[in-house]
Amino acid sequence: SDYDGRTPLHLGASEGHVPIMKLLIEHKAAIDPVDRFGGTPLRDAHRGSKEAASAFLLQHNCSLGEMDASTKFCSHAAAGDVTAVRALIKHRCDPHTRDKNGRTAMHLAASNGHLPV
Repeated sequence: SDYDGRTPLHLGASEGHVPIMKLLIEHKAAIDPVDRFGGTPLRDAHRGSKEAASAFLLQHNCSLGEMDASTKFCSHAAAGDVTAVRALIKHRCDPHTRDKNGRTAMHLAASNGHLPV
C-alpha cells in the first residue's frame, strides 16, 4: 500500500481497470482493504463512476461498506448499469428502495433513458 494505505486494488477500482483488479483478486488481494481515510475499493469505484469496477467488486462479494445499499442501488440504476444492479440485488438490496427524493431505482433508470434496468 502507499502512504495513504491505498492498495493496488483501490487504484484499479478508482480508474476502472477491471483486468488489473481481476489479476489482483486471482492472486489473493484483499477485496475490502480500508485506506487511512476509511475508503474501500468499492467506494472509490462508485465515486469515480466506474460501473464495471463496482460490478466486479460486488460480484466478488465485497462488503457494501459505509455507503448504504439503497444509495448505491439507485446510483447504479440511474447510470444504467445493469450488471451492478443485478449484483446488488444478489446482495439482497431491495429493488423497491427509494433515494432521498423518494424516487425508486426504476424511476431513476427510466428518467435517464435506461429502460433495460
